[in-house]
Amino acid sequence: MLCADYEVRPGNEVVVVQRPSIINGCQTASTICEVYKEGKIAQNVGFVLVRLIKSKSESIARRIILASNTQIAIRDRDLISEDQIQKELESEFETLGYRYARKRGLYDWQADEKVVDLEKAAQAYLALFLAKPAEAKNKKAEIYKSYYEQIFNADITAAQLLLGHALLMRVNKKVRDLRRTADAFVRSLLGNSLFHLLPLFNEWVMKPNGVFLADFPQHGVDADMQRILQLYEQEIESVVERVKNIVRAIAKDEGEKFNAQYFFKSSDSLIKILGSEGAPKTDYVLTLDADNFQKHKDLRYYKPVAYSIDGTIYRKVAHWNVLFANLVDQYGKENGLGEGNIELIESGSRTLLVRDPSDTERRLRKKLKNGLYLFTNFESKTLCRFCFELAATMKLPLQIQLRPTRYRKEGKRKRRGRRE
Repeated sequence: MLCADYEVRPGNEVVVVQRPSIINGCQTASTICEVYKEGKIAQNVGFVLVRLIKSKSESIARRIILASNTQIAIRDRDLISEDQIQKELESEFETLGYRYARKRGLYDWQADEKVVDLEKAAQAYLALFLAKPAEAKNKKAEIYKSYYEQIFNADITAAQLLLGHALLMRVNKKVRDLRRTADAFVRSLLGNSLFHLLPLFNEWVMKPNGVFLADFPQHGVDADMQRILQLYEQEIESVVERVKNIVRAIAKDEGEKFNAQYFFKSSDSLIKILGSEGAPKTDYVLTLDADNFQKHKDLRYYKPVAYSIDGTIYRKVAHWNVLFANLVDQYGKENGLGEGNIELIESGSRTLLVRDPSDTERRLRKKLKNGLYLFTNFESKTLCRFCFELAATMKLPLQIQLRPTRYRKEGKRKRRGRRE
């Protein structure tokens, strides 16, 4: 066991331990506890030899874990279970009323819906939030290596892991039930498409119903979970049926060379399904409003497709600079505009509004209805902030619908940031 500190009480029979953590033998301890709960053993009838080591250093703790396991091969999960981010997630889960099995054997997650298994939750997150279902299924070991910081970074929350884990457990049960009466082709299809069903449920059900992963949880974890799980119960069979039809069509085109296992192992299998003729298309994937726009730290690979200033009527728009100019025009109607800057917008050293810019300068500006030229050469995140600042001043319930650019669709956007 590792601990922050310990004290041996007089008589050498009691040791008081601060922040204990079992690093080898967790399953043994859990088994003893379960047998005791079942009444099969009494108190103080046996002994377990324990080596107790104190250290407050995370790096030293990791080295102790490695050095303390010379007889048993250590899985990477055992090493990362002591990371600070895993301990923080464990605390978050407790506030949600769940237990987080960050170590092997800590809890029986298969028999208790209130237990969230680290590995299964990470696989689900990789498939659902990062849209990498093939990798989630076939590169599980990479969760603790190349994918670790993509999943467990500063942006991850226990609520997100909980959602993915809950959907995965339900999809797994549904697939098992459907395979019992399916023919050989469908059994293979279902068995290999388990993780693909998560992002497909997101694309075909959640987004069209106005539920976006980037906003989760928007109305509270319990309320949003209930809404999503209701959609799951209503629509999962239609999602499965659509996948079956699409993959049958792909198999027919490829002929004898098609193999369901190899198809779903391919990293582009999700793109092929979403791009097929039988897949429904959505015009946008994300809706920003005053409550959630600050959560999205990187908007470089998203473009606005429509916006609303009254919550009902949406106007089409193609670029952030056009949207910014439209809102400045609206602001000008109410407040008037002249050459210079708008007080509530921090534009740095550039003058926002000029009457007669040079030809070079004009390329960086949009012409307003009053003849002024607005400087718009800011990054997407900044323009987004300007838009919501203008809307707040005018007391408009601005909403912006976004779609991914080609680069985002091709997976070139990388998640950044890491919890220190």
